[in-house]
Amino acid sequence: MSTLSIFWLIVLIAFVIYIVYHDVKTKASDEYKSAILAKKRPPKRLLYKRWWSWLLIIAFLIFSLGTNDGNGGSDNSDKRSNTNSAVSLKNKKQEKEMLRVLNMWASHNNHYGKVTIGKKNVPTLTLNDKIANSSESKLNKIAIQFSNKVRAQRSLTKAKVGNPIVVASDGTKIAVWNGSTLELTHKLTKSAKAKQKKADLKDSQRSMSNDLDGDNALSTFVTKIIYQGDGEAEIWVSDDFMSLNNSQKTVVAKKVNSLITSDAEDLETEADPYCFLTFTQDGSLVGHSKQFSHNNYKWKN
Repeated sequence: MSTLSIFWLIVLIAFVIYIVYHDVKTKASDEYKSAILAKKRPPKRLLYKRWWSWLLIIAFLIFSLGTNDGNGGSDNSDKRSNTNSAVSLKNKKQEKEMLRVLNMWASHNNHYGKVTIGKKNVPTLTLNDKIANSSESKLNKIAIQFSNKVRAQRSLTKAKVGNPIVVASDGTKIAVWNGSTLELTHKLTKSAKAKQKKADLKDSQRSMSNDLDGDNALSTFVTKIIYQGDGEAEIWVSDDFMSLNNSQKTVVAKKVNSLITSDAEDLETEADPYCFLTFTQDGSLVGHSKQFSHNNYKWKN
């Protein structure tokens, strides 16, 4: 209640007390009693019977309540503002603590990227380009980990944040909230698969070439391995290889297949665990894996 409203309330109470006091005193006077006994109009009328008394009472009451509503509304507004400011400040501290923990996790785990909380209070993990081009299984693992971390920190810090999201550096959505956890977007999964396949093919080729160069015995018969992906490779052979009989060629071919199989990063689990190889010399086909048994071979005489 404001100071002004209290003032008008005191005036109202004082006026009512005065009316009671006046009317009691008037009724106790001899003149008033005589007039009543004689059934005449008393020389002094009671204040509570005068219209202007009630008008003043109503006016004082309105002033009291009206001032209270106006200032009270202002006070309540100030209180709400102060409360909102305190809640906002508390939530900012909670968000700051959450960000600190989430960014520690993101930086310690292969430098996934950076976590931010935007204007809509959405925890966002922005992956760096290398991680964003990872395989579907790795991206899914990161998304689930991030979802669990946000859930845990939201429970611990009581931060009022929304559901998390994972994006690439260009803003493309990698994983979105599906109601219970983060789920990879179909569009990005296809893109990630294509980029990852290209990277795997490049890494596989590098490993195969290095291993071949490091094997002096095998490099005598094989001059180059061209890995084509999906478990298929072209093998360039030397004159020394061509001088071998079919059984000896098969022994060399099996060693080559083991090398390729161990270095290929894009192989999927299939009925045949080996790669399909074609052997060429100067562009001419000299042999290849059998269709239904890739580690057995057919040679041209």
